[in-house]
Amino acid sequence: MNFILRLYRKLVPDQVRRAYNEGFQKIITIYKNRRAMHKKCYGDLNKDKTFYVIYSECPQTWGLATTVSIVLNNIKYAVDRGWIPIVDLKRCYIPGIQNKEHQGKENAWEYYFEQPVSGYSLEDVYRSRHVILAPDKGQPYGSMDWKRMKELSDEMYTPYFETTAKYIRIRPEILERAEEIRKNLFECAGDAKILGIGMRAGLYWGEVAHTQMYVNHPKGLNIDEYIELTNQYMREFGCEYIFVSADDRYYMDRMKQEFGEKCLYMADRALPRYFDEKGNPFPEGKGGMIETDDQSVQERSVDYLIETYLLSVCDSLFRVQGGGSVLACLLNNRRYENYYMVDRGVYRG
Repeated sequence: MNFILRLYRKLVPDQVRRAYNEGFQKIITIYKNRRAMHKKCYGDLNKDKTFYVIYSECPQTWGLATTVSIVLNNIKYAVDRGWIPIVDLKRCYIPGIQNKEHQGKENAWEYYFEQPVSGYSLEDVYRSRHVILAPDKGQPYGSMDWKRMKELSDEMYTPYFETTAKYIRIRPEILERAEEIRKNLFECAGDAKILGIGMRAGLYWGEVAHTQMYVNHPKGLNIDEYIELTNQYMREFGCEYIFVSADDRYYMDRMKQEFGEKCLYMADRALPRYFDEKGNPFPEGKGGMIETDDQSVQERSVDYLIETYLLSVCDSLFRVQGGGSVLACLLNNRRYENYYMVDRGVYRG
């Protein structure tokens, strides 16, 4: 076998081998998806249409932003094939976006977004003749890995920005509230530029607290590095204000102390706690706990979606890897004047 492989590599040019391997992988991906998807006939409605139901068979640990990126991959897959995508998170419980008591009773997607294509309900779909169930793991094989998104100008992302603009539709009442908050919060900046800061304290906490759950996750930044880089990019990008989207109370308080009235943020947001008041990391069992239980999961997720929307309407963006800032980039649709993402590699434990 080794002799044959050596001969193959010697006789076949590298460019040909590479093209063959890519073609072979595409065939494998198509085969896997055909095996993972299931065709169903639920009735005689909509005989001339094919619906693609986006769901997951098992409970998932995704938050709202990751849920959107996975749904986006599914929507693009369906639209590329002329199918009508519809999201069914009624049959898929995701604790990060839905309270336990509503499991199996309500479609959690519709708390935050309208269906990708208007005019069709789940009831209609489950009485239709041509229905395809998405892979029960959540998304098709070969889907976009959003953890690797760095340069927004890369043409490989163009179809996803277009799909987001057309099919990821925030509910009107949430969008109206977000616009009202934007108007009131950003009013003090006037015509001055605002730099959005997408912070992920949890990534740095996972590294310094040596937690197993963050192994193979991207490395984060400590708060002093955030402050230093924020000052740098405010100067480079010509921004007088910052809007901070943080996932930790200590990180948020330090940014407020450092930048004062130039630091804009959503007040009264319930935040996780990865670090105590002195910046010491909590142990693995306590890190990431929400500081108050006054809100439902849905209410917290709506606030998070609004905060992400506000991040998307800033003039420029500075971020580390994370689902929320990926969603902000997708909603922004390449309108940022300046953009920078820190990539420190992956925490290996």
